[in-house]
Amino acid sequence: MPHENVKYIITMKRILLIIILSIFILIIATFNAFAQNDENRWRGIKYHYGTYCPALQQECYGERKAVRTKTEAREELMKYFSSGRETIGEIKDRGLFFEVEIKGRDNRTVDRIIIDKRTGRIRSVY
Repeated sequence: MPHENVKYIITMKRILLIIILSIFILIIATFNAFAQNDENRWRGIKYHYGTYCPALQQECYGERKAVRTKTEAREELMKYFSSGRETIGEIKDRGLFFEVEIKGRDNRTVDRIIIDKRTGRIRSVY
């Protein structure tokens, strides 16, 4: 009989351990785990640089407009980066899109973006 009590106690300890681990995993799973912090949120209707226009009537970022030449790409970017904190660097033709260097005030590359030729959508390469 003492041998059966030991088996029963070991089984109960295992069940208790499984219950505790399950609760711990559920608690961890409920936390919001984001790779990006909250610093890049909207500030009114502006992002960390450039402008964004939510109204469909206005010409702004994301309008469905084909961009065929480097000149058109530069014009669209001049509207988007109208704050003056960044400058538009070299524009390279990459087939279906243009690749553009965005430079900061100190003339260092801040970002590399692409502009889709068919839609005019702007995305960061990084």
